[in-house]
Amino acid sequence: MIDVSKKSQMKRWPRPSKRATPAKPMTLSDIVTFAREILRFDPDEKQSEVLRAKAKRGLLCCTRQWGKSTVAAILALHHLLVEPKAFVVVISPSEKQSAELVRKVKGFLRQMGTKVKGDGHVRHSVLLPTGARMIALPATEDTNRCFGGVTLMLVDEAGHVPDSVYDAVRPFLATTDGALWLLSTPNGKRGFFWKAWSAESKRWTRFTVRAKDCPRIPKDFLNEERETRGERRYRQEYECEFLDAAGSVFDVSLILTRVTKDFLPLE
Repeated sequence: MIDVSKKSQMKRWPRPSKRATPAKPMTLSDIVTFAREILRFDPDEKQSEVLRAKAKRGLLCCTRQWGKSTVAAILALHHLLVEPKAFVVVISPSEKQSAELVRKVKGFLRQMGTKVKGDGHVRHSVLLPTGARMIALPATEDTNRCFGGVTLMLVDEAGHVPDSVYDAVRPFLATTDGALWLLSTPNGKRGFFWKAWSAESKRWTRFTVRAKDCPRIPKDFLNEERETRGERRYRQEYECEFLDAAGSVFDVSLILTRVTKDFLPLE
């Protein structure tokens, strides 16, 4: 039986402190560490290589279902957080596709505990307390001529964006010397994406990711795709090959190697 009179002499254990554990400082110096520790996204080897590229002009030619949009969203978000006066523009063949990339960025921000709001002007947009801004635009030339001061432009599914739209949006980067990324699965030997990829210019940093290099795509699925979708479609969408249009008599690449400007005009 406990002696009540001695209760006051019993050892008192310290109560747990109510003070919250200090939050771990955000890691922004390395984008892959930022993705893993803050966004809880563990990029594979190739995704890490793309994220760390710091390319002024980047070309990503990749298989379907590699995670291109997620990688692009992380590139955009990191840029918004580290660059003063950051202005990110994403262009896709449709408004829905462009909005999806903005939606991913918003999701990451909410995960970080950041209140998300739009800029009040563009339907699909993000405005951070720092003033950093991101907007999504469809591939429509008429609506894509009124922006400037862009510090990062992402052209998603670039192989399906018309050349006229690309010509209209490139000047967005004129006054900032901003970065430009073209990301896409091949769509034949045509358009600005293929021309940039096939050019010998060292201006572009190129990345190729085939389905066999993606650890998340099972071999059985790829075998089924090859059997059911046909060799041509499989080579384009999973092996990242730029193919001539079906029924073409001549190879476009071969024709271009025979073109010359060394001739005198007719009088």
